Amino acid sequence: MRSGPVDSQGSNAIISRLRVGTITHVRISGVIDETFPLTASSPELNGLLVVDLGRVERISSFGVRRWIEFAAKLPPGALGLYVVHAPPVMVDQLNMVEGFAGVARVLSMLAPYTCRTCNEERMRVVNLLDEAEVIAQERVPEHTCPVCSHPLEFADLPGEFFDYARRQQFGTVDPVVMRYLRASMPAEQPELTQHLKIVQDDITYITLASALKGDLNVRRLASGLEGRVGFDFSHVSKVEPEALPKLEQVLEMASQGAQVVLCRVPPPVLAVLARSSRNPPVRMATLWLPCDCRNCGKVSHQRIQAADYLARLRTNQSVAATQCPICGGEAQVPHMPQLQGLLARMQLTDRPLDDMEGLEPRALSQYLFGSTNIDPNAKQGASTDISNSLGNTKLNIIRRLGQGGMAEVFLAKQVGVKGFEKFVVMKKILPQFAENPEFVDMLFAEARANARLTHPNVVQTFDVGVSDGVAYILMEYVRGPDLKKLVNELRRKGLALPLEHALRIVAEVAAGLHYAHSYVDPAGTPHPVVHRDVSPHNVLISLDGAIKLSDFGIAKVAGEENTQAGVLKGKISYISPEAASGRALDARNDVFALGVVLFELLTGQLPFRRDHDAATLNAIVREPAPVPSQLKPTIPQDVSDLILRALVKDPARRTPSAAALREELEAVMAHHRLNSSPAAVAQFFKDTLGDRLVEFAPSTTTGTGSHPRPMPSGTGSGNVSTGEMAAPTDGRTPGRGSGSHPATTGSGPRPATGSTPRPMTPPPVASPRPPASVGAGNALR
Repeated sequence: MRSGPVDSQGSNAIISRLRVGTITHVRISGVIDETFPLTASSPELNGLLVVDLGRVERISSFGVRRWIEFAAKLPPGALGLYVVHAPPVMVDQLNMVEGFAGVARVLSMLAPYTCRTCNEERMRVVNLLDEAEVIAQERVPEHTCPVCSHPLEFADLPGEFFDYARRQQFGTVDPVVMRYLRASMPAEQPELTQHLKIVQDDITYITLASALKGDLNVRRLASGLEGRVGFDFSHVSKVEPEALPKLEQVLEMASQGAQVVLCRVPPPVLAVLARSSRNPPVRMATLWLPCDCRNCGKVSHQRIQAADYLARLRTNQSVAATQCPICGGEAQVPHMPQLQGLLARMQLTDRPLDDMEGLEPRALSQYLFGSTNIDPNAKQGASTDISNSLGNTKLNIIRRLGQGGMAEVFLAKQVGVKGFEKFVVMKKILPQFAENPEFVDMLFAEARANARLTHPNVVQTFDVGVSDGVAYILMEYVRGPDLKKLVNELRRKGLALPLEHALRIVAEVAAGLHYAHSYVDPAGTPHPVVHRDVSPHNVLISLDGAIKLSDFGIAKVAGEENTQAGVLKGKISYISPEAASGRALDARNDVFALGVVLFELLTGQLPFRRDHDAATLNAIVREPAPVPSQLKPTIPQDVSDLILRALVKDPARRTPSAAALREELEAVMAHHRLNSSPAAVAQFFKDTLGDRLVEFAPSTTTGTGSHPRPMPSGTGSGNVSTGEMAAPTDGRTPGRGSGSHPATTGSGPRPATGSTPRPMTPPPVASPRPPASVGAGNALR
């Protein structure tokens, strides 16, 4: 753990930095102008960056330029950039200035509200992930006044204030970041199930668990302590009456050989100590009191010097308001006269013990990450050579592409003898999970499932290996983004995917699925593979003209057991009724999911999505699918019927296979004279999103030596959220499928002989002119 100010001498912005494990938490206050010191090359910014903007008062025009320079790409060694508590002055820039967010993902904003009862303005924290549905509908997140409890009125135009929030593509927020934010937010102390101990020099710092019970282990906590000892009570939320005698014994035993100080003591512990008849020779340094902010309404526990608080109580003065760590407003310190007797009979320190209490973040790091010395830059060298199972072949890591919950993804160059080179994607399990057999097994299960499959519409897996004890797999590199990103970009521009291209994309995915469903090994033994996570996130559109299904990380191979009973696999909105009900799955599970994908592509909606997961699952199992042609009259009736057949609840009555679904798709395309191909799909996206595709496709610049070296384009360091390319992430699956150069282009896949039915080919038509309702020029709105 490292903390302290960033060098901001001469700057009008005050910047502090706290390092907890892989997290670097940066707080910015004051004015962002031409003196703003942070840049994308700042060496102290590494790991997962969390930037708190809650106390930024103003940003100037020059400050906008400086911020864009900082946020345009990740600093060296950084794994991700997340912004929290963006105030209105920063939200205005997000809404108006193209590229202001850069590679950052904005997780929360401070939104302006007004209390008509109090006649005062309030700022409220809006969590964009939690309120995504409300914001998408241009409604206002509801809040109440922290003073009078009456409903607050939004003090801006919702459509304008949350414009960027609606357009933002979150991708997958690193679960480590979410866990850290939940644990470190002032109003949300993490629940500690065990006591934590940090030893540094002559200091032993013990953070006590959240609940102190009668079984408190005196020997474990107090035996053999020497030097200076700090007991931190800030996480304690409950003290059982039976715990008081044990706590007294702990303090008495500890003080026999050490100088004991009580730090950050909250009201529940103070109340118990006030009932104690003993007075052990310990000192109290600080209190940990809940402070209520009248501005943002958040209750934040803050450290208050015990001696200062006692002096205020003796003169019957209220303690001066402190600054809210979230919004910078005034947070009222509670006046608790009942504490005067306890504080008066205890020995109090006359100054803060920062060297001791500064160790608490290391305890938090131990709780969050299992280590206090995690190096986020370990094993990430840009020119690292690692060996794999190919013996003489080496991998040169070029750059990091992204990170998911369990794995990180790199673009690498496979180098062999006599000038052999091949660009690949390496998915490597995160170091903190390298020794977890469940995660390693999941990664290898993905490799096994995908290694069997060689098809133009499936991202290939080439190899599996171990480097420095960390497992990885090598996959095909696809030069293009996933379908979800592309469709979101179209919507952002007010465009829609034309019918013929939507049908072609789904037909190509169906071809890849049928190949997986009917896979037979060289010995003639069937090994059908059910994908179980078909969604737009896992469909990759190569800019070279290919459509590929990726991420077999939770696929089910017949004859292999890699699923726990009752565990849902896949994204909630795309799972089948049988999956939602915990029943056995076969190929028809993927047919249902692909029907949901086509429904979404053509209507812009998910057929069963509701306000929360439980309601979504209930709708998937029990509620009929909406009729697509009723939602969008431009959808031909036969296409609408095709989708509904794929979404039938009963698998026995559903479209029976991916091959059958593809035949139906080819038939309706022929009937309506809709011409499309993978190359035409790629060209459509190039024509409509050309100004954005530079973010998706890596450029090639000449590196050292004679071989071209792919480098990040536009935003610099590759990041999944910027659409770098192949490896989107979601949920438990580490990094989403990625790949190497697409194997093919052209009008359609070439199925393996005997494994995929020959598709119905539309009759040749010169300059086809489809009906007005379904023509190529009639993108469905």
